[in-house]
Order: sequence, then C-alpha cells, then structure tokens
Amino acid sequence: VTSLPSISIYVHGTRSHGLEGLKYFGPFQPTCEGFYRYEHDTFLPVSSNAEELAQLVNRKVKPGCLTFLAHSRGGLVARFARKRLEKLGYRGHITIITLGTPHQGTPLINNVEQNVALLFRLGRLSGLGLPALTRLDYILSCLTNINLVPEGISFMAEGSHGLKTLNSLDDESGIECWGAKFDPSGYQSGYGLFFEQALSEILSASDNDLVVPTASALGFGTANPVLGCGHSGYFGEPRVRAA
Repeated sequence: VTSLPSISIYVHGTRSHGLEGLKYFGPFQPTCEGFYRYEHDTFLPVSSNAEELAQLVNRKVKPGCLTFLAHSRGGLVARFARKRLEKLGYRGHITIITLGTPHQGTPLINNVEQNVALLFRLGRLSGLGLPALTRLDYILSCLTNINLVPEGISFMAEGSHGLKTLNSLDDESGIECWGAKFDPSGYQSGYGLFFEQALSEILSASDNDLVVPTASALGFGTANPVLGCGHSGYFGEPRVRAA
C-alpha cells in the first residue's frame, strides 16, 4: 500500500515573510516529505490570502496529509484556506498548528489611534516577525492616517465581524493551538524595554504574549499547555519544535 504524501506549509504573520519566521527555528530537519512557505500580503483581506493559498494547494499539492504551520495572523489565513479547500473538493487530510494566533482577536487592533503606529515601529526590532523598517518607514508611520487600517489588519480586532463569522462557520477539529503568557524573568521579548512596557500596558487586562491575549491564542481548537515566551518566541520552544 502506498502511503499518502506528508506536506507542511508555513503561513507567516503580519508584515512578515516565510524566511523571517522560519529563521527562529535554527537548524532543523522536517519529518514531512515536503516543506514549503506561503508568501502573501498581510494588508489584503484574510479571505483573499486564503483564497490564493487554497488555489495553490489545490493545483500543486497532491491529496495526502497536509499540515498548515501558522504564526499569528497566518493561523486565520490557514483556517479560511481549509474551509475553501473543502468547497473545492480537495481530498487531502488537513491539520492546522497555530502559534500565537488571535482566534478571538487582540486589543492592539481595537484601539487603533494608540496602537497601530506602535505596531509599525516595532518592525526594526523584529519583535512581531516583521521586516526591519527603514528610517523613512519610521517617519511615514508617524505621519500615517492611523484611522485607515488595512482590512487584513482590522480583521484581527476583538469582536470583528470577520472573526465572528469565521469562528461560527469553522470546525475546531484538526486544529492544534499554542499560546503564551510572557514571562519577563525567563525570556527576552526581542522588543526592547520601551516597547515591551508599552505592549504590556495595552494588554494588561489579561495574560498575553505581548501581542495576543493567551485566551485568544488558545481560543479555537485543541489547546496546548501555556508557554512562557513572547509573540516571536514560539519557534524557540522545545515543545513547539517537537510538535
């Protein structure tokens, strides 16, 4: 009997790219037959990213055992893509592993006047898995009309219509989620003290990984034990690497 192919696809988070996220793995050997990354524009609607991903999988990946390994916003894209693949009649078995995904949203997006420019400026520190900002990027982030939040970002606000729709239609089976409560005594966030304190204050109402509330990251699918890392530290966790 011929075994089914085992394929994994990494789906990156906000304003990031595949290599930026996967570099945190360090040297590792995937146990699957094929390991790929999906590069996409995270300012576009989550549904648009998911449609493109689903079409690529449907055309290029033979039905078998497919795993989406998704960081942050990428987990929402992966969930949408799985729903779309079901409608396309894709016959493979799909599982999703999410790392710090805002399944129930994050307060960082709700309070746009205070927080969106901060998120842009975090890029140089790569704390969100973002590409480094140039000096011009930084200046533009200060001048940007922060009320005009891209649809691909506003989707992650707590209570957003898009999240409510996705959570009401999606199936929690086959989804394994990881979340963290940042422990400053044992971990470095990678953000620097100023940004770490700013993020901690914004999310102070609940446990969080400095970007996504712990309950939100564990809020859809089978929850794994809470980690102590920051939002960009999931790949360095032995339990995550083992999974």
